Amino acid sequence: MIKGIKTLEDIDGVLHTVRNEIARIDQEIDTLFERSQENKQQQSETTEALAKIYFTEIEKKDVSQSASTIGMDVHDLLEKRARVYSQLLEDIQKNNMQLTALESKRMQEHQLLNTAAEAVIEKEHEVQSVLEKDKEYQVQLAKTRASKKIANEAENKAVEAEQTRIEKGHPYEENVLFSYLWREKYGTPEYEGQRLIKVLDGWVASLSEYEKYRVNYWTLLEIPKRLRLHAVDEKKVYEHDLETLSKMEHRHAEKMELGTLQEKEKNRQEMVDQIDDDIVALEKTLESTMDERQKHLEDRDAYAIEIIGKINRLLQQMSLPELHGLVKQTINKKDDRLVEKLNALKDAAVKMQANIDENRKRYNEKLKQLHEVERLRVKFKSSRYDDIRSGFGNENVIQDMLGGLLGGLAQSDILWDTLRRSQRHVDTGSWPDFGSGGFTSGSSSPWHFPKSRDGGSMFNLPDMGGFSSRNTLDSFSTGGGF
Repeated sequence: MIKGIKTLEDIDGVLHTVRNEIARIDQEIDTLFERSQENKQQQSETTEALAKIYFTEIEKKDVSQSASTIGMDVHDLLEKRARVYSQLLEDIQKNNMQLTALESKRMQEHQLLNTAAEAVIEKEHEVQSVLEKDKEYQVQLAKTRASKKIANEAENKAVEAEQTRIEKGHPYEENVLFSYLWREKYGTPEYEGQRLIKVLDGWVASLSEYEKYRVNYWTLLEIPKRLRLHAVDEKKVYEHDLETLSKMEHRHAEKMELGTLQEKEKNRQEMVDQIDDDIVALEKTLESTMDERQKHLEDRDAYAIEIIGKINRLLQQMSLPELHGLVKQTINKKDDRLVEKLNALKDAAVKMQANIDENRKRYNEKLKQLHEVERLRVKFKSSRYDDIRSGFGNENVIQDMLGGLLGGLAQSDILWDTLRRSQRHVDTGSWPDFGSGGFTSGSSSPWHFPKSRDGGSMFNLPDMGGFSSRNTLDSFSTGGGF
């Protein structure tokens, strides 16, 4: 059996591997994006230079002035956009560093939590060992088991009688004449029919053999009532015995100061939970920042939209078809070189964009994988599966599925279902199902019973009706619960 904390470390390992892969792709995209921005800047400068040369020749001096203004605006926006993008990268790096620090802090706090849990386990085992040798407690435990067995049997008989009453009651209830007389309470002191009605009802009773079936139907109704009352009484006896048993455990636990140690463990757990909440919040902030960065990579940010609009207006004012004709007609070779440069820049931009798109596709796949592993880790920790008392069977299967998750061949939901079914309580010396814990899943016993953050029981413990989960029914000797 693999320990829960080791499984969490394996999940963290997958998470860090995916993050490192994202960081590597990030670096490639950033390099391409930076070159792309330089390309756009050069295109803008080249376009503006061409405009200044030829707008005079096509007699659009006012447009030339406008083009110059637009070009300056584009340069300014590109610089602002570069600063915003640089800040996004800085925020992402900062968030990743904070996330790493939080995870490291969480590991340190969890080690302190384990130390506190070990102290609780040791003390619980000590208290349970004393109770195992306490004759009065053992007598009460045996009495509680016996009353539970009787209560269960009484409940089963009551349920069976109620089901029989429903099944066998149909013929009586579907008979119109019988139902009428039963409803009027015919044949009982409560019957209040007038003289003529009595005569008619007597005639109906003789036709339907009412008296013969009335006793049978009354018995059919009465037996479930009496069995239900008996079941209620036996349940009260059992609950009283269980409460007595629990009080005996609590007295010993209080005397041996178990509660103080459990409070310390609780406080440590709350510290770990707060760090987990901080990690989740930071992951959401990081996700939002990365989404904003994606907008920049796809030219969907506010600056890109404004820049594209301005460049479009600049190009429309330049009348490029006419401009290309003028290029061929002029003696000046400067414009020829500018047009060649512009074409080369556009070709390079297309290739860079293709590389960015390819890397962005890989990036999005890894980002989706990252979020899956993050959700898996949140559920794992929220269920207390990293508790010192938690372990997992099917170690090889889980390891293979973690590898598949890393390779993109497995889904986190399927792995989570496997973890949930494979999880077991580890025998650490003390058991949450000892004594009264075995009757009520630990809800009234003084023992630590692992629960998820929402308060539900997430640990798999074998239900053996009041006997220890460490022993068979015939070889019980520890005084344990299940």
